[in-house]
Amino acid sequence: MNKIKLLYDVVNTMKEKEGLQGVLNVQVEKDQAVVVSCQNEFEKNFLTGQTKVKVALQMDGPENIRLSEHPWGSWHQDGKHHEFWQHKHPFHGCRSLKEKLAKLALVFSLLHSLQAEEREDKSIVMSLNSNELPENVKHELLNKFFQAGMHHQHGDNILREFCAADKKEAVITMTVNQKYEVQQIVCRVEGWNNDESQMQPHNLKATIELSLG
Repeated sequence: MNKIKLLYDVVNTMKEKEGLQGVLNVQVEKDQAVVVSCQNEFEKNFLTGQTKVKVALQMDGPENIRLSEHPWGSWHQDGKHHEFWQHKHPFHGCRSLKEKLAKLALVFSLLHSLQAEEREDKSIVMSLNSNELPENVKHELLNKFFQAGMHHQHGDNILREFCAADKKEAVITMTVNQKYEVQQIVCRVEGWNNDESQMQPHNLKATIELSLG
């Protein structure tokens, strides 16, 4: 199966859509106890630019944030508007040729490790396992993932624990239907961190699941 052609078809199909609707679920566990749970239902109209969201968030920890389900609209807390998982990337400014080549090498490495499997119903499951990546690529990819998450106001503590974990791994899967429409994206991340004071490892798990209707 030509993975480049498959990705090209998926991107073109999704680009032509007039809107998207779906549900984003996030759950983070530490030592089998849920510390972050979030559900974000959304609708996005690409023609009008209108976005509607419905959010339920719960966090256990020092911040002790517990937000019941919010109605359709923007999410407000303490008079401030927050947009989930939105962050700025430093795409502006000059970069050396060496940096650009390094990023290109990262893309090729990810593409090489990407797996694609067709099911009986003609849907296709694409998967990427961090353990199948070169160690330097795996390290860079996971660090970028956690650093992006730390742009969000809440959950910094658990994300910092993930970043500091002695061992980390991630598996990302994307399910595409016969029409090359993305139906679901699931990212599972796990980390282990040794507690020198108690001589026992801490287990961290995060599951991010995006389902599109």
